[in-house]
Amino acid sequence: MDYNIGNGFGVRHNDADTQRKGTAILSSNRQHKKETENGDGFLEVKYTLLRLFFLVMGMVPPWARKWLSWLLGRTAYIVDREHRTIVIDNLTRVFGDIKTGKEIRALARRVFCNTALMLFEIGWFTRLGPSDIPKHFRITGFEHFKKALSKGRGVFALTAHIGNWELLPVAPAMGIENAAFVYRPLDKKVLDLFFGRQRTKFGAKMIPSKKAMFKIIRNMTRGGCVLLLMDQNVDWYEGVFVEFFGHYACTNKGLALMAMKTKTPVVPMFLVRDGKGYNIIFEDEIPLAETGDRTKDIEENTRRYNKAIESIILRYPDQWFWLHQRWKTRPFCNIADNPWR
Repeated sequence: MDYNIGNGFGVRHNDADTQRKGTAILSSNRQHKKETENGDGFLEVKYTLLRLFFLVMGMVPPWARKWLSWLLGRTAYIVDREHRTIVIDNLTRVFGDIKTGKEIRALARRVFCNTALMLFEIGWFTRLGPSDIPKHFRITGFEHFKKALSKGRGVFALTAHIGNWELLPVAPAMGIENAAFVYRPLDKKVLDLFFGRQRTKFGAKMIPSKKAMFKIIRNMTRGGCVLLLMDQNVDWYEGVFVEFFGHYACTNKGLALMAMKTKTPVVPMFLVRDGKGYNIIFEDEIPLAETGDRTKDIEENTRRYNKAIESIILRYPDQWFWLHQRWKTRPFCNIADNPWR
């Protein structure tokens, strides 16, 4: 067993790592075969064309990548009226008291440019190998993750759609072993296949969100890390209404339920651009609220998770995915007046 050290973290290579990567690729290939047999005879052609598109995007040099993403982002801001309205409404909801309309529109344009940049970054990611990771990625706050992991219950990594979250699957190549991602399968088969292969190329496991509990618990018993995106709107029956930037947002209650049941530590983990490359940031473990009142504990723990996400967004406001309607689901009545709360 040998270690390669770079930028303050270790990349471990051994037979188990090779076996995990092989298993992940085999699983992706099985999914590919199953989908082809289920009726999309052109799936292979579509996949090849999509991969070719991203390979070309990945060949764009960094200086041109920034310029082209600026051009695409500014163009999208002008022509995509629907998403421009969503972004400006979201930014106004959060920053309306401290930023002028001009400042909010400037921030919205940067959001569009950073979203366009993701296309080039995903293409670039398809070309990366394990030896490239230390040159472009670093970890800060890794001690928070290791401290939580030392408790022997695994770790729930709370993350969000910030920076370029599609690059988070580098985690196994950076010494974060047994990393698994809970995800919702994409509606387009070709996209689901492409991103499935990209997400598992360094050995990460993918857990479909439907009926995920057993696989999550199994990964935890192996001392694993399960990453969950917690910053998007859900239907009322899937979540609880807790504050997000001072406004009630229906937030997935699954993480709170699992953390309360298993006592597994929850550690915030985010990937952002920082001017030097990409930084995976670990924050302090989020304390678990345990008052004995199950309903209130679910709300309080979920509120704490939202606070952690708010904190990273305030530090990198132009890197969050403001194009999403985060406050779309509304409560049936005023929460303050709800007798069942």
